[in-house]
Amino acid sequence: FLKDSATPGKQPTEPTYTPGVYTSSILLGDRPVNLSITVDSHHINSITVSPLEESVTAMYPLLESCLENITVQLTSGVPIDQVVYDKSSQYTASLLLEAIDNALKKASD
Repeated sequence: FLKDSATPGKQPTEPTYTPGVYTSSILLGDRPVNLSITVDSHHINSITVSPLEESVTAMYPLLESCLENITVQLTSGVPIDQVVYDKSSQYTASLLLEAIDNALKKASD
């Protein structure tokens, strides 16, 4: 007699963001690197890193390819906790994902 409040076939709830650009920083060696995440109300639109100095890319050669892989997944709607990455870039990916998650928390407030 009582209706279930869940609607059959309903998709999981999409994340809700306040549209804008949110930043988070990571320290690579002694160099600060800023990540900028651009979101609209339900979607991650882009993720960029700056400044990306040559010394940083030399010390962390997987940074750019790892970020590109993560960006493709997140902008395609993959939840951050379901992003997959190569084991060879595990350290770099975990640093980037933590920074991205911190920025998304700001966007969710």
